Amino acid sequence: MKKLILIAILFLTGPSLFAQHHSKKDFPGWDAIKNQKIAFLTEQLSLTPEEAQNFWPVYNMLEDERAKIWDEKRNLENKFHTDSVNMTEAQFRQMAEKYADIHLREGQMMKEYNDKLLKVLPAKKVVTLYFAERKFMSYLMREYRRKHDKD
Repeated sequence: MKKLILIAILFLTGPSLFAQHHSKKDFPGWDAIKNQKIAFLTEQLSLTPEEAQNFWPVYNMLEDERAKIWDEKRNLENKFHTDSVNMTEAQFRQMAEKYADIHLREGQMMKEYNDKLLKVLPAKKVVTLYFAERKFMSYLMREYRRKHDKD
């Protein structure tokens, strides 16, 4: 179980922590963590059945878009680690521009999904969602540490 929690923490915390070809489906127990996250967010947001019906499709699209952006970041980082010895200043400049562009698109995506979420949930619940996502990550890290300290 501790490996499962560590994998979830690493995958959810950022794009730079995994190699290029991994996906969520590669990790055993990913569905259990996803189900925990669904239950956690549902509880934290106090979603009514109607809200849940409207919220989850939007949130799942957001998660898919985030994953694509994280994949782009991972791919760019992998390229840096494998090719940087032979790269020119112009290539580094191009990579820097691409990295900044990815972050810009990530911000634009979050703005777009913020607007979509505000159409299906009250503003208080949208803000609660943002903090609940971080709270869930903290929970996963605490669980990992707790289980790791037992061993």
